[in-house]
Amino acid sequence: MPTYRLKTARLDDEDTGSLIDNALGEVEAAVAGLIGATLDQDYTATIVQLLSGKNAASGYAGLDANGLMDSDIGLDPAVANGTASGVKELGVAGETLAFGDSVYLKASDGRWWKTSGASATSILRIAMCLAAGGAGDSVGILDVGYIAKTGWTWADAGPLFLSETSGLLTQTAPSGAGKFVRIVGHAKSTTIVYFNPDNCWVETVA
Repeated sequence: MPTYRLKTARLDDEDTGSLIDNALGEVEAAVAGLIGATLDQDYTATIVQLLSGKNAASGYAGLDANGLMDSDIGLDPAVANGTASGVKELGVAGETLAFGDSVYLKASDGRWWKTSGASATSILRIAMCLAAGGAGDSVGILDVGYIAKTGWTWADAGPLFLSETSGLLTQTAPSGAGKFVRIVGHAKSTTIVYFNPDNCWVETVA
């Protein structure tokens, strides 16, 4: 009868490591039973350092006083005008774009175009443009996060929708037949937006 061995990845935190060891033991027994093998308890262990150091405030490996790990995405809500903080990527403009334009990704050409709350494109993937550029230019794209722009005058904490004016946001939901209401974020201040588009929308009928 063959001997079954399992290599494990262990954390350097005692409590977490014990939990993982217990779970792996159950997995070992189940797998060994399925393949008709003898379970070798002295399996080889591969030590992987996933968490490092103890935090004096939290007393937990790898976590700071706020419960965040080094690998967590950090969002800066106090972004300066003309900048953004969050999940970003590089895209290609489908038309002339400016910083702060709301844009959607067109599947047919893989480029970013200005949104409109009066168009069915409102239901597609939505983002914010982070640089001025013309058609075919590479531009930064904000998927989720904070963005600040001089000239915005939002009511604090109010929801934001796609405007019927191309590329703009509004705090007034589109109305009238055939319009698309989709919350894409909220105002943090008069000039800062937390952009996080909802995956749901409503098409108006009147």
